[in-house]
Amino acid sequence: MAENTTTNNDKSTPSVSGVENNTHQTIVQSKIPIYMSKFNGENGQNFNIWAQRFKASIKAENINGHNQKLLLWGSLEGRARMYFDSLTFAFEETPLQTFLDALNERFGNRSSFDPSVLESNQGMCESVDDYMDRVQWNTVGYSIPDHIFLPIVVKGLKSSIRPWVQNKDPQSIQEVRRFAKSVENNTSYQDVNFVQRENLQKLLLETLKLHNIQEQACALQHQKQQYQPMMPQEQEQDIRFEHHPQPNRMNYRQNCYRRGQQQYQHYDQQRHSQQQYRSNQRRVNFQHSRSLQNQRTTKRQVEDDTQIESCTYCGKAEPCIPRSTCYYYNHTCTNCNRKGHHFKVCKQKVKLQQDKAPVSQSNTETKHNDKPTIQLIAPMEKNTILVSVNMSKTRAYRYRS
Repeated sequence: MAENTTTNNDKSTPSVSGVENNTHQTIVQSKIPIYMSKFNGENGQNFNIWAQRFKASIKAENINGHNQKLLLWGSLEGRARMYFDSLTFAFEETPLQTFLDALNERFGNRSSFDPSVLESNQGMCESVDDYMDRVQWNTVGYSIPDHIFLPIVVKGLKSSIRPWVQNKDPQSIQEVRRFAKSVENNTSYQDVNFVQRENLQKLLLETLKLHNIQEQACALQHQKQQYQPMMPQEQEQDIRFEHHPQPNRMNYRQNCYRRGQQQYQHYDQQRHSQQQYRSNQRRVNFQHSRSLQNQRTTKRQVEDDTQIESCTYCGKAEPCIPRSTCYYYNHTCTNCNRKGHHFKVCKQKVKLQQDKAPVSQSNTETKHNDKPTIQLIAPMEKNTILVSVNMSKTRAYRYRS
């Protein structure tokens, strides 16, 4: 009868396209959205309770016919969805109750127990009401007796609340909630916690002070063991002789020998330190002189660049600054085959021109007419000396017969 009424109501509703259609049914849009957890078939969910909530939501939303089965399929997940898809029933012809019965046979009668319920504990920032609601929601569908369920709930309370509730010996879950809330809201409980916190802080400070004192004592003892007087060896020996004005002669010689060795070692150390200081000072002076030399060279180059009247590479009236920007900086001269200047500025060309300059006629005549004259110094004998007198030069020749 219920199914006939639903079909009649569906026939009276218009289709999506606006035309009446007896074969297809439209999805009725609800005014209030459905907020319901999905059923996955795992431990911790009771299918009977979930099915009752599902039916109540269908009635509240006024969902009928084919849409009920679609909503059931969309509310399943995990193993429950896989089992629903493996059913061989015709989806359009089979009623909703048949699918619910099949799911109840598979997931309704479960003998397994979820052990996570026994491990539920109250969080640090979680209130008593939130904790109790969470535990009751996780145990829905399980028939757990009170003498087992109450110790589980009390065991999960905070360590600061648990002893107060255990002393009250609650007999029901309502008493556990009431006692725990009274402890949570009680001011004396907060004062007790505050006093305990202060006592703990004082205890920590005292232990830290004691630990520091022990460390200081150990450090002083260690320093005493490693302590050696900084007095020089010479003074130490002198003090020893003052107490013993007449020492043994053999010991005195040994002490003198040791003193000489110590003085020699001290002299070597001092000499080595002086040599090291001198070498470092030479290195510093060399670096300083090198930097000064570089500064002078750069300054000289700048002065040379600014003081040159004409460019020595191209011959311009104004010097090319810097010199490397001149066009004839790396140019090869056609006169002397050297790089760095043009043939117009070549100095060798100037010398050649001076050498080729015309000489006066009087000078040429004197050069051609000048003949060497020989003056006889002594009789012409063996190994005599002949003197050649010229205009500007006088030469001596040794005659050999």
